[in-house]
Amino acid sequence: MSNENLAQIETLQEQEGKEAISKIQEIKQKAEVSFEGDVVGAAEKAISELTGAGNETTKSMQAETNIAINTAKSMGGTEQKVKEISESVQNEVSTAVESGKQEISEVKNENQEKNKLENIEGDIKYKEKSLETLEANIAHVEQQKNAYIDLLDQEVVYISEEYMNGIAKIISPETEKYTKLWEEFPVYPFTSTPRSEDKMADDLKEKNFSPERIEEFKKKRQELFTLQDEIRKKYGSKIKNQDGGLGFSNSNTIKELHHPFLYVGHGSHYFDGSLLNKKMKLGDLLNKEEEIKKEKRDKTIQEIQELRKQKEAIVKV
Repeated sequence: MSNENLAQIETLQEQEGKEAISKIQEIKQKAEVSFEGDVVGAAEKAISELTGAGNETTKSMQAETNIAINTAKSMGGTEQKVKEISESVQNEVSTAVESGKQEISEVKNENQEKNKLENIEGDIKYKEKSLETLEANIAHVEQQKNAYIDLLDQEVVYISEEYMNGIAKIISPETEKYTKLWEEFPVYPFTSTPRSEDKMADDLKEKNFSPERIEEFKKKRQELFTLQDEIRKKYGSKIKNQDGGLGFSNSNTIKELHHPFLYVGHGSHYFDGSLLNKKMKLGDLLNKEEEIKKEKRDKTIQEIQELRKQKEAIVKV
């Protein structure tokens, strides 16, 4: 009788152990599905559930094992079989938990490498686009040299480095006279609007200038027009193509001084600043700009090569 009861207890414990292990395996499968979906967060949640279930199952099995041990003792049976069942279940729980943790770690590592590869590929595309722009910039410098072939000995000062074009102020008696005359105007002299035939005169009147003074500024404005014509004839007529250009202002406000200038640089300008406010011949300015762009081009090529090596190292793993 006691042996039969002990066998029933052992059978019951073995069945409960199998059910507990089955539950653990179901939770583990949830984690594996999450891994397949490449969602580490979901996998970690599943393994957390697995760990919790494992702990609860272990506690439950321990309590049931203690009851079985006491029952076996009262029936004169041995404790060994019940202990083996308990240890087997706990080992299964522990193995399932550790297996899930390992899989999460592997997925994390895979994702890190994947993200690193994507970042490198993005950097390569950006650098390659920059390289294309630099090559176009260098070619444009040569085109500007051709456009300014008759003005390469002209003294200039690189006064502005802008995104689309740089500005090199022309240094000559005519241009200095133009700038000095401009400084005498208290309002912008060239603006015209549909409401006013002479915006400058209206603005001067608002500032309480006398009619005589307004007439004086009209004459000075005419001098500006005359100087502009002289400067266009002397410099603008020598520009060979549209890669060069002559300007008098990059602003329509009196607050900005107006200097006759030549456009230098190019679209998508790479800002450097090392040439700003330096007086030199136009040809020297263009040569130095070309040198700067070539150095940046060579550096960009090296950076692309290094990024490609990093990409190859990741792909090989």
